Amino acid sequence: MMNRFSFLIFLTVTTGFLCVLYRDDYEGGFKFVEIFIYSYPSFAYMLGILSLLRIFHLPNSNRFKQKFIIPVFAGSVLYEVQQYWGAGVFDVNDVFGLVIGLVFFMAIDYKSLEKHKVMTSV
Repeated sequence: MMNRFSFLIFLTVTTGFLCVLYRDDYEGGFKFVEIFIYSYPSFAYMLGILSLLRIFHLPNSNRFKQKFIIPVFAGSVLYEVQQYWGAGVFDVNDVFGLVIGLVFFMAIDYKSLEKHKVMTSV
């Protein structure tokens, strides 16, 4: 289970960094691609940070949700909303990126826990 999440961390950090590095050079006409390029770092952050936390936590899903998933997600959304009043630039697509990253992580985590339960019960 740890290898899967380690790969996710590597993948999200690498692709998120590359996306941030090259997104300002994008001069395309496709709105979907532009939304994806600017929202992907938020998606990658959520998926990567929750995967990192999952590696260091026991596979008890309810405790993990209460201790880590809810506070990390809430803090990330509050940070995005705070940019509306602060010095940053608020973008609702970043919030959607965070939500999609959370959903992806929950699906991967659910499958991993399901597989872990099958392996430990045999």
